[in-house]
Amino acid sequence: SISATLWPMPPTGWANFFVPLFHCRSFQDVFMQSGQSWVNSYYVGVATVVLASVALVRVRLGRVWLLAAFTGASLVLAPGDATPIYTWLSAHVSVIGLMRFPIKFVILPVLILPLLAALALAQIQSVNQRGSGRSGNILTLICIATVGLILGILWWQWRTQPSVHDWPVILWNGLARVVFFVAI
Repeated sequence: SISATLWPMPPTGWANFFVPLFHCRSFQDVFMQSGQSWVNSYYVGVATVVLASVALVRVRLGRVWLLAAFTGASLVLAPGDATPIYTWLSAHVSVIGLMRFPIKFVILPVLILPLLAALALAQIQSVNQRGSGRSGNILTLICIATVGLILGILWWQWRTQPSVHDWPVILWNGLARVVFFVAI
């Protein structure tokens, strides 16, 4: 039998939503997370993640909170036995065991985050049509904080896994995320 410790999302897997190659290693020029080989990326784009976060703060609808709850629960369960919640649930709720590889829980956030981002964009557009100038300042602060987060993730990668071969590729990948995010 295959245990839930195979193919989970690593505990640091949340960082891959901002830097897709974070804590990944190259195997024949294909980057994979250590200990996880079911999917090589679940990156949806930094702008998508940031706009989904904006939806939590700015869009006052029950469906936003419901989608966010599903996303949060999935991201807590995706690391498998690395989280006590998954271990407890798999022992007490037999349906959880039907999903043999916990990384599959990451499918739901990959589908939900673009929906939340679209709701945030609709809300930002309606505010801009009403003429409120505050949203530009808030979005600028969010942009600066996100760039700082990406740079912090890259620094963490450099400090914890300095691989001579993979580091330049990971660095350029992360810096490209910054450029794309700022351009968007």
